[in-house]
Amino acid sequence: MGFSSILFQNGRDVQPAGTPAYSADLHIHQIIEAVCAKRSVYHIEDFYLERVLDQGEAVYRQQIMRDIDEKEIRQGLESFSASMRTMKQIMDRRNQLYYEPAMEREVLSAESVYAETLAALMQLLESASLQSGEMNGLKFYLKDYLSSSIFTEMQEHARHLKSLLDQVRYSLKIRGNVIEVAPESSAPLLDQEVKQFFKKFEGDFARGQPHPARSVYLNSVETRILDQASILYPEAFEALKKFAENYASFADPVITRFEREVQFYLAWLDLMDYFRTKGFYFCDPVLTEEGETVFAEQAFDMALGLQMKNGKDTLVTNSFQLAPYERIVIVTGPNQGGKTTFARLFGQIFLAGGLGLPVPGLKAQIFLPDQIFTHFERQEKETAIHGKLEDDILRIHKITHDMTGKSIVIMNEMFSFTSLEDALWLGRKILDKMTACRTLCLYVTFLDALASFGDHTVSMSSRMPDEQGQHLYQIIRRPADGKAYAMRIAEKYRITSQWIRRRIQS
Repeated sequence: MGFSSILFQNGRDVQPAGTPAYSADLHIHQIIEAVCAKRSVYHIEDFYLERVLDQGEAVYRQQIMRDIDEKEIRQGLESFSASMRTMKQIMDRRNQLYYEPAMEREVLSAESVYAETLAALMQLLESASLQSGEMNGLKFYLKDYLSSSIFTEMQEHARHLKSLLDQVRYSLKIRGNVIEVAPESSAPLLDQEVKQFFKKFEGDFARGQPHPARSVYLNSVETRILDQASILYPEAFEALKKFAENYASFADPVITRFEREVQFYLAWLDLMDYFRTKGFYFCDPVLTEEGETVFAEQAFDMALGLQMKNGKDTLVTNSFQLAPYERIVIVTGPNQGGKTTFARLFGQIFLAGGLGLPVPGLKAQIFLPDQIFTHFERQEKETAIHGKLEDDILRIHKITHDMTGKSIVIMNEMFSFTSLEDALWLGRKILDKMTACRTLCLYVTFLDALASFGDHTVSMSSRMPDEQGQHLYQIIRRPADGKAYAMRIAEKYRITSQWIRRRIQS
């Protein structure tokens, strides 16, 4: 099978099923908006919404990304993209014109840009040390295309047409309101003499004035002049018309598809650059099977990091490691202690890895989940407490029904609108289901007792600010301290040390 796509090995098109349910909880939409903002003309948002489930396809993308991340290749592909956009802008501009010869001339201009762009791309690919099979496949495809009869005949027609148009020379005789178009006069041109004569009137002011931009929009006088010129040179204008008809859609669909798909990689590299300049890392995760060790070092919440301004805010990195038998992570700690941020970065790593892209962190090893489920607290304010509890139960019931041993479930602060005893009972029931299914689960909760649910459970907790000497929280692996529920109650009634100090100061 020949080259067709740098996203899918079988050459299929992206098939998004709409915005995933986890997008809002993990702030995926914020990341995608930031990634796609500068490349909105390509409409690549869907590329980031369809995870690949096949490990081979994810590795395939990792190999392509490593090629594209080479400085010369990346710069060359950015230039290629810019030139292809110029070509499309010329073709779009053609549709805004009303004078047919001008419209036809734009087709020739666009084709010239297209041919030069592909020649530059070919040179780039031939000079690069490509490692991925698909980028080499693109090189061989492009080489065959440039030598194909379709392309070479178009080039020959373009060269012939340009030679005919170069011969279109005419003179204008202007007498009052009458303009006469005639074959080029044999009389010597006086343009240099005229320029020299008026040069003494330029002065400093004239030299500082910008030259007016060339407009492709012709006025009525210009179109009448060209009408007369077409009578003098019928062969050239007829050839121009025929060329525009024959090559109204000259761009190869495989090349234009590559142009759009390569933005998937280039846009992610832009995101990586943003964080790299701030001292953070990205890595290609090692992809393994479910049930094996998973870990990440110095990972971070990309959505939160995108909110940093001028480097004044500090983004905390976190690490985790889970042995094959450890399937449940219980995260406890005080409010505003970085727990939800940790839950989001946990999900973001699996999502980015599931796209075959580098993930935030120094190093990582993950598996490709078949589904990712999230259960975060709803933002809507419920008037009835039993209504909120019922919503929690219904949502988690659906998750436990649909999940498999290859799924990931991320839960954040469930059952906060019921008693401690009921919340513990419900929490244990849910974890029983997760354990039976061997689903990887991360549960942010104020229920410290769940941290000792069993040997397959890992306890992680916020490292307090006074332990770090800074006002930042980091989530580390350690036993729950038993203070999470008490801190939640104290925060609810505003009797924490922070609230008390605030009252004293006021």
